[in-house]
Amino acid sequence: MDDIEDNAESLAMLWRMTGNEVETACDGLEAIEAAGRHRPRAALLDIGMPKMNGYDACRAIRERPWGRDIVMVALTG
Repeated sequence: MDDIEDNAESLAMLWRMTGNEVETACDGLEAIEAAGRHRPRAALLDIGMPKMNGYDACRAIRERPWGRDIVMVALTG
């Protein structure tokens, strides 16, 4: 999840090329919603996302029972 759509889509394209199912979001609130809908095994979170930064989005996801075991990776530009 990255606030720059081109970055998010480029990274998503690389993951799709390796056979992974990928969803993108461009702000922290969208990231939480997307994680809730898709229940990923891993999430790449941009630290500087608008509306809610990556740290806070990670904390919010971790508070949900389904979010406790997701592998979280912090990214920054």
